[in-house]
Amino acid sequence: MFNLKLGKKVALTALLAFSAASVQAGVLDTFDYDVSLSVNTQGGTVSETYTSVTSTVPAGDVTYTLTNLTDTNDFDGVTVNAAINNGNLYYSESAQVDSNLRLHYFDADALSPLDLSSDSAFYFDVISADLGLTLDLVVSDIFGDSATASYNLNHAVDANTAPTPERLTLSFSSFIGNVDFSSVFSIDAIINSPMNSDLVIAEVGTVPEPTTLAIFGLGLIGFAASRKRKA
Repeated sequence: MFNLKLGKKVALTALLAFSAASVQAGVLDTFDYDVSLSVNTQGGTVSETYTSVTSTVPAGDVTYTLTNLTDTNDFDGVTVNAAINNGNLYYSESAQVDSNLRLHYFDADALSPLDLSSDSAFYFDVISADLGLTLDLVVSDIFGDSATASYNLNHAVDANTAPTPERLTLSFSSFIGNVDFSSVFSIDAIINSPMNSDLVIAEVGTVPEPTTLAIFGLGLIGFAASRKRKA
């Protein structure tokens, strides 16, 4: 009898885990396509833009803008590189240069705005960041309103020692501004890292509301209880 009860508990736990997985995070970008940007300048401010309209971007379309902000070496050319391939975003700065990379997500062919009302946060999976990074997010809705939030990763992430990517999350409640998350028009992520740094990002997405998971769990518990009463 004890083993039977234990078996039911194990089965219910597995069912709850499966339910949680079914409402897992929504992926905005898996970086499963090829993009290559490079800025080479001598003491100036230069930017380069690339737009991907492939179906591999779950959020629709994405525009990448790589901008050199500061070059402290007026004589030698310095280079900033951003590349996307094999499911990763790679970002690298030469010495004496500061830059940023803007990811602008939108869907030019969408018949309705993006509804994020059942989510609670954005996430960025960082595989490595030798000097940390600063992440600014701007969410705009179809009504012309926007809200912003920032994340400062002030420590290094080492892919050689960390078994899994470090997930950075920005809660919707941390955004400043009046934006309608049920009618999102675009999402801008501005990545800035210290001079002479390298980083790799694996995935970008949204995290579901904890209440969504709780409702699924309570529903399954109620289902299990009703089956027990009938038995």
